[in-house]
Amino acid sequence: MRPRAILFDFDGVLIESEAAGNRQIADWLSANGHPTTAADSMANFMGLSGTAFTDAIERWIGELPALLAEARTADLPVKGLMAVPPLGVDAAPYFALLAKLARDHGLAGLSMGMSDDLETAVMLGATHVRVGTALFGARA
Repeated sequence: MRPRAILFDFDGVLIESEAAGNRQIADWLSANGHPTTAADSMANFMGLSGTAFTDAIERWIGELPALLAEARTADLPVKGLMAVPPLGVDAAPYFALLAKLARDHGLAGLSMGMSDDLETAVMLGATHVRVGTALFGARA
């Protein structure tokens, strides 16, 4: 018998998925220069969604406002933000966070999305996408 549907439950009622999800968040933050344990992630992000989640991530990272202020003080024109999510994961949360950060800081440019996820990037506000693979094929 082949299943006709799959039920995914992130709050841990059916399976303990929240611990795995928070480990993934911690791994991503740590890999991107913000050392975070799964326990930190559980304590700071569990149960949050939407803007509450992105606000919590931005508070945890805490560097973007200072970096933008420093660039503007140095008279460096910051036009936008860029993101390349990890390969093989859903890019939408990364693109949504980048779009929120850009809005919050008055930045119009959003360079996000490549050949495999450009539809998601455009849907979430990309102003620039990278489509080399779609145009030229995979790298040799």
